[in-house]
Amino acid sequence: MPPMRFLASVAEEEIYTGLKSDPNFAALDKELVGSPLSLMVTHTLRPTAGGMAAGLLSAVLAGSTLGLIPMVSSERLVIKYDVMLNGRPLTGYTFERTATRAQNLWAVDAGGLGKAGMEWVKSTVPDAAAKIAKDPAVLALRQEMDFYFPPETVAARK
Repeated sequence: MPPMRFLASVAEEEIYTGLKSDPNFAALDKELVGSPLSLMVTHTLRPTAGGMAAGLLSAVLAGSTLGLIPMVSSERLVIKYDVMLNGRPLTGYTFERTATRAQNLWAVDAGGLGKAGMEWVKSTVPDAAAKIAKDPAVLALRQEMDFYFPPETVAARK
């Protein structure tokens, strides 16, 4: 893969390390400011339809019992890997998971994903790397870049 800038909204170090371990993403860099090509990993955490009502009720119950009853939430976690070229989407892959969690009112984690959620996020890295490396739009871009900037001339400049 050509050099790309890396940005992530969740588990930045874990995803970056996982992608860098793939030979196709050896040129991935967090500090490649100004690169026309970037890989953005974003996440959203949304309550499911039934989870919104249940979450509100469990929050009221947890608050009224001063945290004796745990809060229950049912959420859909969406992780999206977008390859951007000059700020426009070239390709993207989305991974979704629905999870129900019960947690103490006084021990709510700030990230909102929990340990199992973070493990699942990390597990999406190999699949995303394989899909992006084989994506027709990315392969066409790679061929075009190799045509204009042959790898042997780029290596000779270093």
